[in-house]
Amino acid sequence: MLKILLPTVMLLPTALLSPQKFLWTNTTAHSLLIATISLHWLLPTYYPHKNLTQWTCTDQISSPLLVLSCWLLPLMILASQNHLQHEPPARKRIFITTLITVQPLLLLAFSATELMLFYITFEATLIPTLVLITRWGSQPERLSAGIYLLFYTLISSLPLLVTILYLHTHIGTLHLTMLKLSHSPLTNSWTDLLLSLALLMAFMVKAPLYGLHLWLPKAHVEAPIAGSMLLAALLLKLGGYGIMRLTLLIGPLSAHLHYPFLTLALWGALMTSSICLRQTDLKSLIAYSSVSHMGLVIAASIIQTHWSFSGAMLLMISHGLTSSMLFCLANTTYERTHSRILLLTRGLHPSYPSYPPDDYQPTSQTQLYHQPPTQWQNQPSQPHYSTDLPPPSSSQGPQPYWLLHTPYSCYSQPNEEHYQPTSHPYKTQTHESTSWWPFTSFPYSSSSLNQKLSQEYP
Repeated sequence: MLKILLPTVMLLPTALLSPQKFLWTNTTAHSLLIATISLHWLLPTYYPHKNLTQWTCTDQISSPLLVLSCWLLPLMILASQNHLQHEPPARKRIFITTLITVQPLLLLAFSATELMLFYITFEATLIPTLVLITRWGSQPERLSAGIYLLFYTLISSLPLLVTILYLHTHIGTLHLTMLKLSHSPLTNSWTDLLLSLALLMAFMVKAPLYGLHLWLPKAHVEAPIAGSMLLAALLLKLGGYGIMRLTLLIGPLSAHLHYPFLTLALWGALMTSSICLRQTDLKSLIAYSSVSHMGLVIAASIIQTHWSFSGAMLLMISHGLTSSMLFCLANTTYERTHSRILLLTRGLHPSYPSYPPDDYQPTSQTQLYHQPPTQWQNQPSQPHYSTDLPPPSSSQGPQPYWLLHTPYSCYSQPNEEHYQPTSHPYKTQTHESTSWWPFTSFPYSSSSLNQKLSQEYP
């Protein structure tokens, strides 16, 4: 475990002392090296616990989540570069340091064998996440999202602390391997059922369970790209991991706890899937889909069978990878359109690099639209072939159809001085009437475009 923990801690001076020119390169390369070394945790073994010490160990439940934690850090750093390109160098270092701080806490949480150490690291991950949301969020509502996250987590975690102290008083140890061998003091009496409920409630909020999920869409919408990837891929998995670990301590759950949670988890998965059908915010859509997926994880963890644990682990790993990738794609779309509203960001395919096949031969039905002006610098001269739009009408004058079909990046900087538009650059002619395209791959910034339009089209 120290082979991974010590290099991870050494990422902190790397981020603070690296030259500005090599800041992203050094931190990304160092974290990728750690992620590669972490793959040895996936090697099979005949022992139930690997690397067993007084404080940490790895087994079949924790190993995949440990590897996922190590691999997500370089991906978060890579995805955040464009978001921080206008920040001062000191703030870039603080941002990377905040991301790095989460990883050793997650490694200790997923590998802890001492229940109090698990509780401390479980709660400590809240601090860097809260800093990411409230400091680097893009909207003023980030403070409200941070308050929701803080109070939901803290209020649900206090009963967990009380139950941990109760277990220590009656058993005398909080080591997970010893707790499994000892007789559980939690029986089917109503007092012990309340303690069992308190033991699970913190993880139900963290997962989150439907009804306790109100903090998650707010946090996802207001968080930066790295914060959203961290929340979806790792912090939600702390809830599922805690349920899988601690349900073993209270024995087979009685019907008083089994059926209500199982019913609510499955019903919540169905309801949040229905909510996804009417979402207009892209990040909120992905956040509600995360609630639906984690509802299935909670249901599988409560069943407490070998196959259900295997299915819950597979779903957690796959959701951690796919949800972080979806948030990264949503951020890419937001950087090009500056909007997450699905009604406004339709038709984004032309703004991404795409070329027709090399052996493509245009037919009589396929129209080759206007070439871009030659004065524009660093733009590809080969436009798209498309049948989505009708051929330009000569009576209407030259129409800039190539704006919707030219595969250049929105980050390029063309020469605006030589471009003299002959018609409104956002108007295109269709068969019936004139339609408006609010977001195209037009390479002006919003301020310069509005100024130019107000001058030329009063």
